Amino acid sequence: MEIEVRGRNLSLSEPLAFLVERRLDAALGRFASRIRRVDVKLADLNGPRGGVDKQCRVEVILDHGGSVRAEGTEEHVRDAIDLAVHRIGRRLGRRLDRTGSHRRGLRLAG
Repeated sequence: MEIEVRGRNLSLSEPLAFLVERRLDAALGRFASRIRRVDVKLADLNGPRGGVDKQCRVEVILDHGGSVRAEGTEEHVRDAIDLAVHRIGRRLGRRLDRTGSHRRGLRLAG
């Protein structure tokens, strides 16, 4: 799973990039064989003015085509990362579980 982390109006330090990679690996690791690439964009929307303006956008590009996106905006960049990673994990899980069950012809009890 290839992960690319970029920053805009935000100092992207090596420890911050490592944090993003570690969180994504924990949230998406079980899907790694089905993921081609993960693009992460961190941004400070308001610059030095402050406020709830740190944004993390995550896009997962799948091997079979298509993509899943999620974002989080919080006051602190680490909180924005946590929110976006949590959301992308849930969305990707729902999408791959749904398409995986359908493709294998499994029926869900219910």
